[in-house]
Amino acid sequence: MTKADTNNLIKQIVQDNERLREISQTENYLSDAYDPKESQKIGKRFDRNMEILLKTEEGIAELYKLLEGENSHIRFMAARYLFPIYPKKCLDILIDYRTAFSDDRERMEVNNVIDGLIQNRKVFIEQYKRLYGCDDLSPLSREDI
Repeated sequence: MTKADTNNLIKQIVQDNERLREISQTENYLSDAYDPKESQKIGKRFDRNMEILLKTEEGIAELYKLLEGENSHIRFMAARYLFPIYPKKCLDILIDYRTAFSDDRERMEVNNVIDGLIQNRKVFIEQYKRLYGCDDLSPLSREDI
């Protein structure tokens, strides 16, 4: 995969993440204009692109750069997917992100993610196994725990 390919995938996942976040806002989700097929289409593309990025060092490096960005939603997204590789750093970002919400539903969703990761809930761990293509995630960590 070329650098340009990686950059294009990064741009696409950022756009898809922002669109999915917009769609999932309570007022949009409950609207008559809500289109579940659009959400599914974007979600599938996001997952496919994330899987491609996580299988290359260049993709991981570019995702890591998102952890340092200014957009808190993008930092959260990157932290969620890079958690098996950088658990301490990503958990700090996730916890920091939780404080940014006044919307109870959003705060509850972030809390569920944090709790699920800390407690190694199957729904989160199985997703990582699929994305990273391995059954044992512990060797992925690049941090001293």
